Amino acid sequence: MRNGNTTKIRGGAGCVTENWYAFALALMSPRFITIETAFEHLARGRYAGDRKFNVLSESDVQDMVNMRAGGETWKAVGMVYGLSMDVARRRILRFLESRERSMCDEMQTMQTAT
Repeated sequence: MRNGNTTKIRGGAGCVTENWYAFALALMSPRFITIETAFEHLARGRYAGDRKFNVLSESDVQDMVNMRAGGETWKAVGMVYGLSMDVARRRILRFLESRERSMCDEMQTMQTAT
């Protein structure tokens, strides 16, 4: 493991150090990689080779929704953000579903408050 590395990354279960991510990546990679190679993949924003982490903000996904509402194809939307058309479609649909759920939750909260 890297010496003195205390970079914290927020995970689902609280703070987890980069060391644990690299360790898990090295263990779970489909092909053999060393811990050092895992750190290199993490530093470049890549894991297990060629696939990239593509982190989109909520405003990026909202822009994708607007592009799609404006008549753009799934493929065109994906190309703008470096995604395949299937991934762009899944991101947009997941975003719309989460927005719909949050609106339903707000409505239920308003109904129980009155």
